[in-house]
Amino acid sequence: MLFSLLDVIVRPIIFSHGSIVISVSTNFSLAKDFGVFLLSIWSGFFGSFLGFFALQFIYRYLVACKSKTLKTFNDSRIILWMILPVFVGLFWGSVTYNFLQPNHTINHDIKSIVKEEFNWDTEELAYIGPNLYESSGNGEIHVNEKSLIAIVIIWSFVNISIFTVSFFAIKCYLRINSKFGGSTSLNHLQHQLFYALVTQTLIPFILMHLPVTILLCSTVFNLELGCSSSLVAVSIAFFPALDPLPVMLIIKNYRNAVANAVTIRAFTLSRKQQHSN
Repeated sequence: MLFSLLDVIVRPIIFSHGSIVISVSTNFSLAKDFGVFLLSIWSGFFGSFLGFFALQFIYRYLVACKSKTLKTFNDSRIILWMILPVFVGLFWGSVTYNFLQPNHTINHDIKSIVKEEFNWDTEELAYIGPNLYESSGNGEIHVNEKSLIAIVIIWSFVNISIFTVSFFAIKCYLRINSKFGGSTSLNHLQHQLFYALVTQTLIPFILMHLPVTILLCSTVFNLELGCSSSLVAVSIAFFPALDPLPVMLIIKNYRNAVANAVTIRAFTLSRKQQHSN
């Protein structure tokens, strides 16, 4: 909810030009420095999401194998677990704010194309993003160390999240199949929960992991994505709305409850319509 609120305030779009990928705030009522700060927080939320995805699968595995470690989620020690994704988010946002600030080189390199595409003045824009390959005055190309460090850190977090999710997903699946045999209700529920969680992870993988990976690759390999890169901001904005749906639709009890609520609501509206006629 906080991420969605911040998204409404900042109204970010993502723009790619060669090795430059920037997130731009289109809320021009914000002061430039404040806009950069909010964009860094917005980016940090993305990093914390990656941590929460991994934590979800760790928790699901602990439930499936009835580990004693599960007790740590039922008392004050849960704070230690929750600190992990919060730390990732804070670290991600700090890296973004300290290493991917606006600079004159980016302003110069994107000035003409941004003016042509959006009619914006780069000097007034609040944005964050890397420019991996910078050109000097004599035409030589050199690697921007700050951008390189930021890309390595961000890519590392993305890969760690994907690896953790995949590792515990496989272990969870194997555990469920080995522990619960036959067609018992417990086995059925475990599989529903597992498939719901898998689907909940496919959604952010498609809407968040994959787009960011493509953007990072375009930066490293100096690929031109242009305005099509703005679809990434749209896909990220869709995530909070779509993420709860798998649980509502896959878990039988929830699915029945939603169906009943919709049916009752439709019946009530129909009766009201009949009375009004």
